[in-house]
This record gives sequence, structure tokens and C-alpha cells, in this order.
Amino acid sequence: LSKTLPEYLRDMIGEKPSIVCNYNLKVLELKVGLSKEVKDRETNLEEVIKNYIDDFYPGLSSMNMEIKVFEKSDEKKQAVSDD
Repeated sequence: LSKTLPEYLRDMIGEKPSIVCNYNLKVLELKVGLSKEVKDRETNLEEVIKNYIDDFYPGLSSMNMEIKVFEKSDEKKQAVSDD
């Protein structure tokens, strides 16, 4: 999920987000970091991510999920780590 979801979102919204995925006590926590422009433009990302998980990871879709979309603080640092 942490490898395929960023690619899927890049194809949908034009930016590859940073993803942090944690699993604790049957709660799946996803943190999705995007630029301010994309975060402001894309208002239904939580729903898009839930639908993606339902379609491609049905075993995870029954879990309790917390999806948090946040604004990345440093674009230059992220661009270097993506290369």
C-alpha cells in the first residue's frame, strides 16, 4: 500500500505525495503529504484513498482507518528524496 498508493495518487492528481503508513491495534493510519496547492484543490482525497483501498486491498478495507492529509513543509527536500 505504501508503495502503490503514491503512484496511484500521482496519476490522479499530478503530484506524488509522501505517505506514512502505520498499523496499530487494528487501526490503519495513513498520512498523506501534499503541496499546499494540491491539498487545497483536492477536497475529497480521503474518499479517493478509501475507494482505492476497497478496490485493491479489500482485506484492509474492513479495518478502522484514519486518513490524514497534510501539507508538506519543504518541497525541495521531498523532490531530492523522490529521485
